[in-house]
Amino acid sequence: MEIGPKLSDVCQATGTLKFKQAELECLEEYITVMQPVAVTLDKLQQQNDTFFGHVLPTLYTVQMKLKAMLHKPLKYSEPLVMALLLGTQNRFNKELSFIVLYQTRLWLQFLIRTSSCAGYLKIGRSSVVTCLLMQ
Repeated sequence: MEIGPKLSDVCQATGTLKFKQAELECLEEYITVMQPVAVTLDKLQQQNDTFFGHVLPTLYTVQMKLKAMLHKPLKYSEPLVMALLLGTQNRFNKELSFIVLYQTRLWLQFLIRTSSCAGYLKIGRSSVVTCLLMQ
C-alpha cells in the first residue's frame, strides 16, 4: 500500500512539512503488520455474523499471520510483531492450545485411516504412534 503520495498531498494542503522517506517506510510497515489485527477485530466485533465458534479460529489465524511476518524482512516493526504475538500467547495460550490438540488429533486420524497402521488400533494408541514414527 502506497501512502506516500496521499500523505504528501495532505501535507501540502495543510501547509505542514512532508514526511521523510524513512518515516513513510515505517508507516507502511506498521500498516502491513496491523492490518491482520484490525481485520480480526472488525470480524469479532460484528454483531450479526459473529458467533462464539469464530473466536478461536480467528485468533489462531491472526497468530499464524503474525508468525509468518517474522520471516519477512521487517526494518522497523519487528518489536511490534513480537509484542502482538506475546500478547496473544499470554492471553489466549490455553484456548489456542486446544486448536493445536484438535489439529493433531485430526492429523493422526487421517494418518491412521490412510496408512498401514490401521491394524494397530486394536492393540492400543501407543502402538499406533510407534508405528507412525517408524514410517
